[in-house]
Amino acid sequence: GINAEYMGIRETTSIGRAFDIMAQYDSHACMIMNNVKEVVDILDIKDLVGLLYTECHQQLNSDTTSFTWVQLARELKPRSDLMNLSIQEYFSDHNRSLRDPTIQSYINKINSYTPLISIIQDGFVTSSQKGLKYRGLPIIYNPPIRAIFHQNIISFLSTKLNQLGSIGDVTIQQLGLAQKDVYSISKDDPMLNAITLMHQQSVRAVAVTDGGRLVGNLSASDLLGFTQEDIPYLALNTDKFMQAKRHRCTGSLPPALPLHLGKRGQPYVITSSATLSEVISRLASLHVHRLYVVNTLFEAISVITSTDVLRVLVTRCK
Repeated sequence: GINAEYMGIRETTSIGRAFDIMAQYDSHACMIMNNVKEVVDILDIKDLVGLLYTECHQQLNSDTTSFTWVQLARELKPRSDLMNLSIQEYFSDHNRSLRDPTIQSYINKINSYTPLISIIQDGFVTSSQKGLKYRGLPIIYNPPIRAIFHQNIISFLSTKLNQLGSIGDVTIQQLGLAQKDVYSISKDDPMLNAITLMHQQSVRAVAVTDGGRLVGNLSASDLLGFTQEDIPYLALNTDKFMQAKRHRCTGSLPPALPLHLGKRGQPYVITSSATLSEVISRLASLHVHRLYVVNTLFEAISVITSTDVLRVLVTRCK
C-alpha cells in the first residue's frame, strides 16, 4: 500500500492537484480526508473521465460522438480553470454526495485484522454491485493509513494458486465468463468517443479494434497526467492519442508503443479454455486489471477483470 500522507487529499484540495498526485504515484485512486485525517470518500480515475466528458459535452453543446476528428479539433478548446475546482465543488457540480453513506458503510472500518475475504466481499464485490467500482480501499493501521488495491490481492493470490483447490482448474467457459459484453471503439475513432463510451457505460476501459480485430486496450488510467490544456488532444484518433499523450508529472512524451502490447510486450489476451489459476497468474504477471478473451480471428468475445476473479472467489467461499 501507499502511505496516506502522500495519497491523502483534503476536501478543499483542487481537483487538478488531486489528479496530479494520482499521476505522480501512478495510482487509480486517492483518499479524500477531513481535517482530522479521517477518510471520508475516494476520488477515482473514473472521476477524471466524467470531468472530461462533461466539459467536452458542454463545449460542443451536442452529442459528443456526432463529430469528426477535424470538427472536434476546431471546436475543443483548453479550459484554464477546469481543474481549479475544489473536491467539494467538484462533487457538488456532478451531483455526487461527499461522504456518501453507502461509501461510509465500509471505509474507515477496515484494519490490519480484517479478514481478506471480508475486504473482497464488502469492499470490492458488494461496492461494485452498488455501482461504486473502486479499485482501492483504505486500511487503518493507526497509524498510518495505507491503501489496498485489486492488484495487491491478485498478486497475493498468484503466490497461493496451489491453495485454490478445484476452483483453480475451472475454465473461463465453465465459469460463464466467456460471453460478457465487450465495449469497443475503432482505432480510427476520436479519443473523445472512447471517453464518452467509458462514461456512459460506467466502465474503466474499452477494447480498441481494427476491422473487428482486437488491437488494444484503452483504459481510464491512460488519462493519468492529462491536463486541462490537453483537451484538444481528445480530437485525435485513438491510436494517435495513445502515441501523443503527455504525462503531466514528467512533462515529456512517452515512446510510442503498439496498442496491442502490454507493459512487458505481451498481449492482454487469453482464451476461453484458460483456467481461473491461469487468469490470476496472467493478471499478476502483466500487472493489469483485465484480459480480453479472443477467438481464432483475434476478435474480443469477452473480457475478464480482476473484479470478476474476486467475485468468483467470494461465491466459492460462500
